[in-house]
Amino acid sequence: MSSTWEYLEENIGPIKFNNFDKTKISYLLSKRKTETAIYNSAYISCANKAFGFDTKHDNHLALLEKMFFVDKVATKLIACTNMKHAFCMLKNYPLIGKFMAYQLATDIGYCDFIPYKESDFTVAGPGAERGIKKTFDSFNSYEEVIWFAYKNQEQYFKKLGLDFKYILNHKLQPIDIQNLFCEFDKYCREAHPNLKSNRTKIKAKYSENKQKIDFVFPTKWNAYLD
Repeated sequence: MSSTWEYLEENIGPIKFNNFDKTKISYLLSKRKTETAIYNSAYISCANKAFGFDTKHDNHLALLEKMFFVDKVATKLIACTNMKHAFCMLKNYPLIGKFMAYQLATDIGYCDFIPYKESDFTVAGPGAERGIKKTFDSFNSYEEVIWFAYKNQEQYFKKLGLDFKYILNHKLQPIDIQNLFCEFDKYCREAHPNLKSNRTKIKAKYSENKQKIDFVFPTKWNAYLD
């Protein structure tokens, strides 16, 4: 079965500003919802009724309408000179928490016309916080740990005899370190259940996708190599 995004494009064509029809998309998602889940477990978004709708997807569609058509957030993001500014702008919207705002600010920063770098700023999400607490006895802040790992990764790879293979020689960025601590927390739930936290089980199980993946990397990465 096709993904939600693919399903929408099969019915309305490529998703762009000029064909954003909130009513039609809402109808399609409501129909799809009777057949299968329209959200997966990745990047779980807030589901409160911030815009007064009973369904999660209608509140998210209202959020998109406000962000892009009322507030013209795309123009404002292009003007952001640093990642923290973009993060704060996104986090001020309802239904977007600090983790989602950080992920979005990072993804937006891959665009060639966005001036900031992905290494400018970091925020630890809930999973990374759990992973960091399972790794270190004491620390000043979650973000301090992420910065330390980011700045010293090559030194510790060498010390531990690890021949780590970077993609295009692009070293791990703060968001990668953040994600690794999050994944470490998940592994610990299975390997070391004695390390207690507010999450004890892994809900999503691995399912192999045998479709060919066409990898595309940000052209800005070449400029970040140091």
